[in-house]
Amino acid sequence: MICRKVKEQKDSRVFGVPYFGVSVPILEDGVPKGGLTAVWPKRPPLATSYLITRAMDR
Repeated sequence: MICRKVKEQKDSRVFGVPYFGVSVPILEDGVPKGGLTAVWPKRPPLATSYLITRAMDR
C-alpha cells in the first residue's frame, strides 16, 4: 500500500462552492493509522505556515 500526501482543487460542481483540500497520511512504523485532512475555500498562498499537533488518542 502506498501512502502519500494528496492535494486537489475542486470546482463548485462537487459541493456548490469551490475548495482546495490536502490530506496527509498518519503512519506508525510505516503502517497507515489514519489521516489528517484540511479544506480551504481556495488554494492557500505558498508561504502559508501550518501548525499541526498530535495527541496519543487523536
